[in-house]
Amino acid sequence: MMKIKHLSLSGIVVLGASALFTSNVGAFQATRSGVDVNTATVQTAPSNLIASRVGCPQRSGGSMFVRAETRSFLVYICGGDNPNTYVGVAKNGTTGGITLPLRSYSRDRFVAVNGNTRYTLTRSELIVTRQGRTILRERAQWRRW
Repeated sequence: MMKIKHLSLSGIVVLGASALFTSNVGAFQATRSGVDVNTATVQTAPSNLIASRVGCPQRSGGSMFVRAETRSFLVYICGGDNPNTYVGVAKNGTTGGITLPLRSYSRDRFVAVNGNTRYTLTRSELIVTRQGRTILRERAQWRRW
């Protein structure tokens, strides 16, 4: 097992047979089976990879609690015994995505925070706020797994 800590990269990270373009990847651990990212990760992938490769990261526990879709994003709520991870991916394949720990959750609401940006997924919408101002609000359709 090879460990790399606190390294900032811009470029390409190859996971198996798929290439993901990343920017400002924080602390991560490279292993034989892939890359375990310990901080927020922003990824951009070709749109055909989004549908086939996105889901719950193994480090979250690997279980999917909710899969939601908005006009612009796919959102996954992941975890082990309980939800613990928010994964959001742009459907256009160029804007990128983010993986964050959940700050709080209830049966119908999940909240993740990245600095001064808050991601709130409810049964009816995805709301993204930055410094208290709403920067995105889209209707969401979701189902529990």
